[in-house]
Amino acid sequence: MKAFASLFFLSFLFLLPLSAQDTVRLSLEGGTAIRGKTVCFKLNTQGFSNLTKVQFSLHFYSSELEYQSVQKNPDLPGTLTVQAVGANVLTVVWESGVGGTLPSGVSMADFCFKAVRAGAPMVFLSDYPLLKAAWKGQQAVPILTVPGTAKVIPDESIGLAVSDTVLAPGQKACVRLGVNAFGDTLLAIQYTISWDPAILTLDTVQNLTLPGLNPDKNFGMSLRSQGKLTFSWISEDLITGLALKPGDTFYELCFTALKEGVSKVDFTQTPTLIELIDIEENLLNLYRQPGTITVEKDPLMRPGDANKDDVVNHFDLLQLGLGFGGEGPVRIDQSIGWKALPAASWALATPAAKVNFKHLDTDGNGHVETGDVAAIEANWGKTKAQSGFQPIEPLIPRAAGAPLFVAPREVQPGEMATFDIMLGEKGQPASGVYGVAFSVLYDKTPTVPGSVTALFSSSWLNDPSTRTLTIQRNFPEAGRIDVAISASNRVNRSGFGAIAQLKAAIDAKAAPSGLSFTIENVRLINAQEEVQASAPRVSSSTIVLATGINDPALARRVTLAPNPASGFFSVDAQGLTLRRLVCYDLQGNQVLESASADKLPASGLPSGLYLVKIWTDEGVVVKKLAVNR
Repeated sequence: MKAFASLFFLSFLFLLPLSAQDTVRLSLEGGTAIRGKTVCFKLNTQGFSNLTKVQFSLHFYSSELEYQSVQKNPDLPGTLTVQAVGANVLTVVWESGVGGTLPSGVSMADFCFKAVRAGAPMVFLSDYPLLKAAWKGQQAVPILTVPGTAKVIPDESIGLAVSDTVLAPGQKACVRLGVNAFGDTLLAIQYTISWDPAILTLDTVQNLTLPGLNPDKNFGMSLRSQGKLTFSWISEDLITGLALKPGDTFYELCFTALKEGVSKVDFTQTPTLIELIDIEENLLNLYRQPGTITVEKDPLMRPGDANKDDVVNHFDLLQLGLGFGGEGPVRIDQSIGWKALPAASWALATPAAKVNFKHLDTDGNGHVETGDVAAIEANWGKTKAQSGFQPIEPLIPRAAGAPLFVAPREVQPGEMATFDIMLGEKGQPASGVYGVAFSVLYDKTPTVPGSVTALFSSSWLNDPSTRTLTIQRNFPEAGRIDVAISASNRVNRSGFGAIAQLKAAIDAKAAPSGLSFTIENVRLINAQEEVQASAPRVSSSTIVLATGINDPALARRVTLAPNPASGFFSVDAQGLTLRRLVCYDLQGNQVLESASADKLPASGLPSGLYLVKIWTDEGVVVKKLAVNR
């Protein structure tokens, strides 16, 4: 990101097998400061959801930076504790018993330092001496970190910067020119701005915020055809001058793009020399940050649409797997909201579809990594149609190849059931597999709404030496769950068996019946982005009436008394919460139902044996009841 700040990012990515949505990313954002002044590093976050604790060590060099203070985001609950360990290390612990959540890209805290000497001092997070980790309740969550770098310039200096933009030939765009480092009063200034006239033509100068600026008086437009604009200004108040601070804008330069190419917008000495004078009549050093205007045919991207098919869904995850670890230009606007954003193209593209990696870098930080899943999740279902365009037709699944289906099994009413999602069989294994995305249609009636989810811990696609990327979204009203899983090391795999699991709560009142699953809309690719054949199947599991006990340990905690019963009987569940009770005769007919554990009537039942099915908060138990009248 470059907007009146000099930022350099280096990502430390750990090769661990984990789900992308379970990773927290912390990145330090530096800035520009005059020596002796304060510079703050924002600790921006991604994946900061329902966390209860974050701890790490923060390292810097006291010869370059002197720690001053920390400012916690007031919207973040809990406490933030910072302790110095020697001259160059801080240990940081944030805790909240109620948990805390921050939107992607929002800072959890600002760490402020006094800039001791000119240069480019760096601040970074580490494991030592305090382990770098986060928690959701008692569950540990990995942290990825990005260090921050500050630009510290000498005394008697001013930093001026031109912003960047990306546009298409024939389009118009404006860039800002303003202050990124200063802390004093300015008396006079002059310089020349230059650009490539073969790529850009200057149209206007607008948003003149310096007092007394006049387009005809302060700007020399005669050399625009040569790509030059002269500028001079003197304060109207010769006694106090003009107080300036970082972030102040001088004016905006508005260009029309003529053809594809890249042009710097920079400060030059010809024909007007660079001179800046403060109120003490000191000649200031200029530390300039030129802007870059990139002109290309496809200047925009939309966060989350990683495969550039104009709709955000689980298929976009496959692109992240293809480009994982790629690096390129940082996007000017790193927001992940659903809008078209200017982004310079990378030198990388996917192998077959040739989708530029700028679309894969959904969060705009210059890296394709797990944090890019966040924009897919945030914008799921969004299409270009919402900004005036239509999405392309949905993918058509292949009709032959490795079988893909939900393995059938028997389940019981009230059970939290797990079903294997199978890719390939012993007689027909899948080969050349890198990533797969598909939808599972399931029966809505016997499943508890909202309970269907996908698990990925047991999958033959997992490689313990690298990351496995996953994503899912359940649509209870449609009876559909969208699922995607991808490798990240560009190595194809072959095999057969379970690639994921489907977990669903079976309704406690579900009648014995079939439970069907249909796989549709499959996209199976190899590491070369070539579509591989697959054969999705319809499968059917069976909801059966339990006639035995599945969990002996749970069953020992539940008793019926008295047993035999004649009048009433009760259920002793030893601390378990009873959800429902149904009594069946040996022919399978329901003869009694209750949500209570006490004084259940047996007096109306004929003598004989019965099966009592008991739903608890930890599972289902079936007990035999004898009625003796």
